[in-house]
This record gives sequence, structure tokens and C-alpha cells, in this order.
Amino acid sequence: MKQVNGYVIQKNKNGFILQTDDANVFVFWKNDIKLFSQINITDSFNDIDINKLDLNFKNYLISKDVFFLIKAKELNSNTNNFKSIFFSWIESKGMIFSSYIKALIFSINISDNNLKNSLKALNILHLFVISGFHISILTKCFNLIFKKIKYNNEISIFILIVYCYFIDFPIPITRALLIMIITHINKNIFHNSLNKFSIVLISMQLFLIFNIFNIYSISFILTYYFTIFTTIFSSIKIKSKIIKTCCFILLISLLSFFINIKLNSSFSSMLLLNNIIFGIIFSVIYPILFFSWIIIPFSKIIINCIDFLIKFSAKFNYAWNMNYDLSIVIIIICISIFFILLYFCYKSNKPKFWVLWYL
Repeated sequence: MKQVNGYVIQKNKNGFILQTDDANVFVFWKNDIKLFSQINITDSFNDIDINKLDLNFKNYLISKDVFFLIKAKELNSNTNNFKSIFFSWIESKGMIFSSYIKALIFSINISDNNLKNSLKALNILHLFVISGFHISILTKCFNLIFKKIKYNNEISIFILIVYCYFIDFPIPITRALLIMIITHINKNIFHNSLNKFSIVLISMQLFLIFNIFNIYSISFILTYYFTIFTTIFSSIKIKSKIIKTCCFILLISLLSFFINIKLNSSFSSMLLLNNIIFGIIFSVIYPILFFSWIIIPFSKIIINCIDFLIKFSAKFNYAWNMNYDLSIVIIIICISIFFILLYFCYKSNKPKFWVLWYL
């Protein structure tokens, strides 16, 4: 008798990824299924060859350590486990509340299509993907809370490791955490002998050592796409902090612009302004929501206010649709920006061997 048992660890429009004792399995399934449900499939499934899939979908599965695919006709679902009960409780508080909390606290994809479309239209969907931006805010909060304790940095790192473990180490958060740990070791053990580029590259190598198939992950590619560009920019010496901050926001908006064209085939007419306004709002709201989301009435007020602002802004936003494949143009422009940044980095730090080595 053929049998597959496991837990649902991720869902998408085609089905879900099942974590079994032996391997991760993708199950093609049209009906809705609860995240973290325990699934039992007996006999009623067919094996599917991964090589027959669309290249993008195939790469997505490989990046998740999925090499076995089945098409289920029937299955048994059991939701009597802690995670399933916990997230069912969150979902019971309403679609808007659960979408925000699952995305911003537990790094789970947004389930509200209206919210997702509004975020895409405004080009601020990246603010709902927990990343280095969010981790740096949390780190500052933890360091402030534990500032009177001698090992406040170590405590902050430990709490973030536990947090990442609970949400299954998503790539953007893990990247930020790895860089934080390596930077801490570099400061306290190696006396800052490693430069920023070396730290970024070491974190990248660790990712690939843990799972070489991360190289196929869009999340891995994008998180290091932004990290490498911002690391180079941060090494450029600009006397005015205001000018440097404005240039940094412009760079992030420009990089986001290219990503939105490629992934969504559209971009917002207010892209720069949206990133500035909502970036400031989220830097204030996110830590408040992180520490108080369990106080449902209070967190619902915050979420409803943010949701109203996002959907109100989306109504007055105009997005241009790009129906052309601009992959080659985007690659050429990004490479040009890369070398322009490297040139200014070299001019403001000359001469440093690592710039030439990085080139």
C-alpha cells in the first residue's frame, strides 16, 4: 500500500508542500487546505516527473528541497496540532487581522487578495516580507530593552534566533540574522578585521553550504540583490547625512522599480513617495505591532488604520503596465548601476584592495 504522511509547511495556487519524515513532497491539490495540517494520503495519488514542469515552478520546488511530486485524488486532514490550532485562532479574528499578523509577525504569505493587489499597485509589497529592515528595527528595540544588561547584544541575537526558529528561518530574516552574528563575532573576536563585503559573502556561502539549492530561490536572489547594492552604497563616503539618506532611498526605490517591472509587469507613478511615506510609517508601527499584537483590540485598531491608509492610497494611485519582456534591459541597467557604485566606492575609499578584489 502506497502511503504519504506529513505536515503542510507551505501553500500556493497549485497545491501545498508536505514535510514528511523522509523528504519534502509537493502535492497538487485544488481545494483549500489549512497550513500546518497533518495530511495522510493512501493509494489515491499519481507520481509526477519534476522535469516536465515549467522552469520557474521547477526552480521554486528545488529551492524548497522538493524533488517528489504527487497528484492526490483524496486525502485525510487533521488539524489537531498546536500550530494548526494557533493559526486557526488567528484566522478567527478576521481576514484583515490575520493577513497582517501572519505576514508581519509569522512570515506567512498574505491571504487577502485585495490587500495583496493594493500593495502591488503601490509597489510596497516588500514591506510585508520580513527582512533586514524589520530585523534591524527589532534589534534596536531589544538593545534598548536590555541596555542595562552587560550582554545585551547576545541576548538580542538569542531572542531573534528563537524567533527565526519558530517561523522556520525564512531566507530574508536568516540572511539578516547571519550578517548580525558574523558582524558581532568580527567585532568581538576578530577586532573588525573583516570588511562589510566579506561579511555579506560569508553569509551567502553559509546559506549555500546549508542548502545548495537556495541558489534557485527567488527570495535568496532578491535578498542578496538588495544586500550587495546597499552594502556597496553604505561604503561610499558622503559628508551630508541628509544627502546620503535621500540617495539611499532613491537607490532602494530604483532597485524596487526594476523588480516590480520584472515580477509584476507594472510600476506605480508614486513609487518613490510611497516608499518614503510607508517606509517611515512601518518603521514606527512595526515594533509596536510586534510587541502588542496579542492584545487583539489594540492591534486591530492599528491594523485597521494601516489597512485604510493602504487601500485609500491605492485608489488614487496610477500604475503603468509594461507588457514587454525587459529582462535584458533591466540586467544591463543593474550592472551599470553596480559598476557606478563601485567606482564611487573606490574613489571615496582609495586605494583599498578589497574593492579591486570585489571587481
